[in-house]
Amino acid sequence: MAILSSKSLGRLAAPLKEIWDSRIHILVLTTFLRFLGIMIMSPYSSTVLTNYFAQRHAGHPIQCVDLPNGQEPPAACKSAHDDIVAWNAGKSFICNLFFSVFLTPTLCRMSDYYGRKPFLIYGILAQLPAQLVMLAYLWGGFPLWWYYPASIISSAFSDGVLTYAYVSDRVSPAHRTLVFGLTATPFGVAAFLGPIPTVVGWLKDPLIAAAISFILSLVAFVMLVLFVPESLSKEDKEAALEMRKSFTLKSSRCQPSTGVKDFWMSFRILFRTDYFSKLSLVVVILYMLFEEVMEVEFQYFQEVAGFGTRDQANLIVISGAMAIFIQSAGIWGLTSVLRRSNKDILLIGISMYVLKMALLTFCKTKAMAYASVACGSFVFIIFPAIASIKSAYVSKEEQGAVQGALGGAQALSRGVGPLVFLSIFYFFRHGGIYFPGAPFLVCFFFMLFALLVATTIKLPPLYIDLDGREISNEQNGDDTLETLLPPSKEAN
Repeated sequence: MAILSSKSLGRLAAPLKEIWDSRIHILVLTTFLRFLGIMIMSPYSSTVLTNYFAQRHAGHPIQCVDLPNGQEPPAACKSAHDDIVAWNAGKSFICNLFFSVFLTPTLCRMSDYYGRKPFLIYGILAQLPAQLVMLAYLWGGFPLWWYYPASIISSAFSDGVLTYAYVSDRVSPAHRTLVFGLTATPFGVAAFLGPIPTVVGWLKDPLIAAAISFILSLVAFVMLVLFVPESLSKEDKEAALEMRKSFTLKSSRCQPSTGVKDFWMSFRILFRTDYFSKLSLVVVILYMLFEEVMEVEFQYFQEVAGFGTRDQANLIVISGAMAIFIQSAGIWGLTSVLRRSNKDILLIGISMYVLKMALLTFCKTKAMAYASVACGSFVFIIFPAIASIKSAYVSKEEQGAVQGALGGAQALSRGVGPLVFLSIFYFFRHGGIYFPGAPFLVCFFFMLFALLVATTIKLPPLYIDLDGREISNEQNGDDTLETLLPPSKEAN
């Protein structure tokens, strides 16, 4: 029997029809425009920041990129790398542990009552201050260190998880893993297209790149306001409000405030069952490392592999191309053709990320850098698998809450991660031992532990596959795609 049967192709047509009919494609387009602006500027951001801090240390303009391969960078450049890692760590620590860990679950839960669209609009508006700071520095010398406080505003609320809630409102559970992946492809497409003008030499001025980035964000904002419909009906919102009114804390006679109630109603979902708890632990480990690895990579490659602005652009293009393939054809092939379960997808993604950490640890050449990023692109199948599993086990009135809870877990881990990275990064560059790959070696062992935890996850016994058939673990192991068993029945 042919692998690409008409039946497997039909499984692709059904979710695409749901995307079109529910107008999710318009939301995807606004997300693409936002990311495209970010990726057009991304090759320049790291260079601009590095040279800005290096100049402050050296007392005169200095270039810290495009150094000969293997050459140890000047002291001012090493100090600049330290400054950027420290600023990133401080931003992540403050933003995630003091803001995002509370805001993301709370606002996502509130979106169950008031609708997704107002909070999606806020997500775009929050991105603008950091872009304005970069634009003001390149235009008129505005102090660039303000970029990091401004970034706290954009990072305090993760509207990406709210997009998953929007999809859950409109897409049937059997198709969510694939649609979650497809709605995440704007990042990959933007990462592929955004740096191309820099790679081919059409765009050389960071000021123009910053202006384009800001304009695209404004266009995305207008499109979201005018053309993206609300995903929840009035009845859905009223049902969620009734659920909030009936919620009480069993351990307390006092009713919590509205914000605290919304936060706890969302966050407690993470520990609803044993497999929810294990999935949450995997999320915490992954995102404790993921964002910091992304923040540090360019600085690391500048230092150990002689990366410059064009190399950074090439790296983003490779990452984007891999993300496009993995989040679309990759997830479709795994779910609809090979009929792999969400757990299988999770294990594949984690295993490839373990390989990335091994390559990063001992990276010395540009080829190893490119290979590590290609392997790491498989991380983009992990969160759709986790989000799909959890969304299938909560009621319609809790879709925002479950995605917000996952976002809160991400924020908690992103707040802790910078402390680990900063201490290791600094010690192995200034403590008498020069081993800049040490943070990635630590990440390697963390991800091995996450892989071990993921292998012990046992999903409940009853599933509904893409053909609408009920399948038990005894009949088909874990080779199923979605579970629709309500949480209240899991213990039966």
